[in-house]
Amino acid sequence: MGWNVNDFSMPFIFILHIILFYYCEQYIEENVSRNILYNIVSIICMAQAVIKIMQYVRVIDNFGFLVQMMTSVFFDLVPFFAVFFIFVLFFGLVIEVMGADFDNQKDKYPGLPKFVIILI
Repeated sequence: MGWNVNDFSMPFIFILHIILFYYCEQYIEENVSRNILYNIVSIICMAQAVIKIMQYVRVIDNFGFLVQMMTSVFFDLVPFFAVFFIFVLFFGLVIEVMGADFDNQKDKYPGLPKFVIILI
């Protein structure tokens, strides 16, 4: 099921990547780091490419067990990342409630809300 979702969504994500590249004018040097949506779509596109390569490599007998083991490890990590994300949000909210202010970080991350800067 997971492989089929990747195969079905890969062309759509790649087309979205191309559209965002030209729409957000990523070929202009100043715009490269500003557009977070384009960067997220690029990361998803690269992750899908890695998953596709893993799908092709698992056919080889020597790599089949390794690919299966890595897949099971990543699926087992999902509950850990869920709990970890909850704790990061909790401590971010605690820092926000305590009134911490990171003035020197606002120059590094222009346009982001204070809570997102705290999470970073």
